[in-house]
Amino acid sequence: QALRELQELVVHESEHRAAGLREVLSVLGQGIEQLRNEQAQTIVEFEGKSREESRRAKQRQREVQVQQAEHERRQDAMDARLDALGQQMAAERLERAQAMGRFERQVLD
Repeated sequence: QALRELQELVVHESEHRAAGLREVLSVLGQGIEQLRNEQAQTIVEFEGKSREESRRAKQRQREVQVQQAEHERRQDAMDARLDALGQQMAAERLERAQAMGRFERQVLD
């Protein structure tokens, strides 16, 4: 009789322990599933932010390229104008020198 009661007690304790382990495993499984869901959501958010940042960077790069092209265009125009002014000044100096030479010849004659 005592042996039977001891066996029943051992079986009952084993069942109780198994139920506890199943409960722990269930809670762990739920926790893992929640972490996976949170991780997936974080990845989705990160990818979205990354795409948005990439889009902004590309847009900014295009804007900078447009500005750079405009600056280069203005620089080319300024260089051309400076060249023209330099040529004009050289022509005026030559003309003045020639006029001065004619004047000196007239004075000497």
